[in-house]
Amino acid sequence: NETIEIFENNISPIIGEDKQLVLELAKAQLFAEQIEKGKFFSDSDKENIINSFDNKAVAEALIAENDKVLALINANKNASGSGVVVNDIPQVDQDKVLPSILEKYAGKVVVLDFWATWCG
Repeated sequence: NETIEIFENNISPIIGEDKQLVLELAKAQLFAEQIEKGKFFSDSDKENIINSFDNKAVAEALIAENDKVLALINANKNASGSGVVVNDIPQVDQDKVLPSILEKYAGKVVVLDFWATWCG
């Protein structure tokens, strides 16, 4: 995995061998950034992550977070086919986007859900 190589070749020599937990937490942060960017772990990535950490709890926490975010994304994708309406943003001036979406629902209750992967 490229992240493991970057860490072991560039960061590890700077910190030194005697600070293993610091190294592992720094490495974990690199993997967490991948999750935040939507680059989720494959099964082989997960195996490499487990093998690259001495502290297995750190590796397991990363994998659990990866799986949690991926499951949430998939649940939202599946929900969009079961009664949830996803509106495309009309081509109007910025200040008229919301009114143009809502005008066809006049007199009805509308729930707007603004969501991103970091919303938890």
